[in-house]
Amino acid sequence: MPEYGLEPLQPLKFPSWTVTRKPPFNFDQFYQNIKLWNHLLVEIKDVKVELSDTKFTLTLNTHYPEVVFSADYDYRNAIFDGVDMSSTGKCNATARSYDSSTVFNGEIRENDGLNYVVITNTTSLVISMGSLSVSYKSDNSEIGNSITEHFNNNWEAIVEGEGDKYLSIFSATYQIAANDIFSRIPYNVLFPK
Repeated sequence: MPEYGLEPLQPLKFPSWTVTRKPPFNFDQFYQNIKLWNHLLVEIKDVKVELSDTKFTLTLNTHYPEVVFSADYDYRNAIFDGVDMSSTGKCNATARSYDSSTVFNGEIRENDGLNYVVITNTTSLVISMGSLSVSYKSDNSEIGNSITEHFNNNWEAIVEGEGDKYLSIFSATYQIAANDIFSRIPYNVLFPK
């Protein structure tokens, strides 16, 4: 919608994120220069909107054929199976046949006589994932290869146990993109009565 001055949403970008330590990963995972690809190639399976004069909730159940996460990473004191994998570099993760549910909660606020939606909280949950493949390029290629192998061999357990923690990066990025759109387009244009 260029008439509203919206920037392209491919890729979605987020400056930095920390995935806090929790077993099986007993170290904080630092990511920066995050880019999320293919999130606009979504099939919306179900949508639910709840509106009032002051509150807004949008729930999307979605299917993505393929989404890609890329970032610079920094793992400090990173012990995998008793081996120190501390390193920095670039990582990519590709999820295929990925289903999720995302809830946007917000408020209706007035600005210059017009009402706009402001998203105040966004939550995304993994419903299912057909496959996940990762690639780490490290300052130490042996460590990068070992981290890649570890994630690729254990992706199902990681998604099951830690998936929602990683998906919080998506939630935060979706919230920024949604607020960029909602701040430019009045509520009554998006949701005419």
